Amino acid sequence: IAEALRGVNIPILVKNPLSPDIDLWEGAIKRLVKSGQKDVGAIHRGFFWWGKSHLRNQPFWHIPIELRERMPGLRIICDPSHIAGKRSFIPLLAQRALENHFAGLMVEVHPSPDNAWSDAAQQLTPDSFLDMLNDLLGTENENTSQELLDELRSEIDVMDEMLVWALAARMELSSKIAKVKREKQMEPLQSQRWDQVMLRVKDMAMKSGLKPRFIEKLYASIHQESLKLQKTLISNGGSNIKKEHNFVGERQ
Repeated sequence: IAEALRGVNIPILVKNPLSPDIDLWEGAIKRLVKSGQKDVGAIHRGFFWWGKSHLRNQPFWHIPIELRERMPGLRIICDPSHIAGKRSFIPLLAQRALENHFAGLMVEVHPSPDNAWSDAAQQLTPDSFLDMLNDLLGTENENTSQELLDELRSEIDVMDEMLVWALAARMELSSKIAKVKREKQMEPLQSQRWDQVMLRVKDMAMKSGLKPRFIEKLYASIHQESLKLQKTLISNGGSNIKKEHNFVGERQ
């Protein structure tokens, strides 16, 4: 696409990829800029997530915000219609986009949404669209606070699912490490490696605005569970490990 557009002077807006991969999104934009395009922006329409949610796509607001930090001056337009999937969530998502200083909104509007050929559930009538704009530019309505709370809680539910999945994946890797240690007759606890891990995660914590003490306590608990798993694997060869640790994603 970048080569086909070489020499064409038109505005180009790059939608985010379905997966929450900021490098992929940034790379697509930079490729267009490198090809000589001068008016390139981005469209944030949310990311696919396999868990349950009130929304069609997950907003993961931190990703477009980080993209803007990486590429100062980049225009990012939010598409609350595709993120929502339901028209009832569109005003709230539009409000969040403006609060996060997006450059604009892309909203699906139809004179008769129920008769639309596609995406009927996420389209607003012209009157509803004007009402939303008036609310965004004026005072918030009485339902906004509760709707905002519901949307934020929905985002937390997704983050919790990601955390559990990441912990399960980490434990799976720990079990593979235990097999290597057993073959090499190594002890489960490798103090030097653990010190390196803690230095790295504490540094990441401080850069992310988290308290190092909180990360220390969290990782101490993770490490203890990992050591318990490795000791079990090393002592019995892993024959009973599945009975004690049922990793997320396994079919019983």
